[in-house]
Parts: sequence; C-alpha cells; structure tokens
Amino acid sequence: MFRAVVMVSGLLLLVVCINVADVLASASLARHHEIAVRMALGASRATIIRQTLTEGVVLALVGGALGLLVLLMAPNVSAP
Repeated sequence: MFRAVVMVSGLLLLVVCINVADVLASASLARHHEIAVRMALGASRATIIRQTLTEGVVLALVGGALGLLVLLMAPNVSAP
C-alpha cells in the first residue's frame, strides 16, 4: 500500500513539473513582443536570457518553499 502511494505521488510530481515547464514556455512565447522590443532598444541577448532564467528560479524557489510548508504541515506518514 505504501509503495503504491509513493508511486502515485511521484507520478503526480512529474505531472506538476511538466505543467510548470509548460507555463514557463507559454509565458515566454506570450512575451515574444516584449522581448523583441527590448532587443530593438539595445538589450543584449544575455540580458534577456538572464531575466528569463531569474523568473524561472524565483518560481522554483517559491514552489519549493510552498512544498516545504505543506510537508511541515502534513501529518506524519510512516510505513507499515
């Protein structure tokens, strides 16, 4: 039983990670015009990449912090 719960939890985590990656990709595509304007005004490619990576890292840190909060608030689960 415990093994099944762990497997389902892992599958759920995989689906969530894929969804977050999809959200980041779609947000980047939606900002295509903004990125084009920034580059036309003189922003370097490195600056644009740095900004995009920073947003991804901030999202990952917030998600990790929320995950830790849920972990700490969840009741103790032990194997039989």
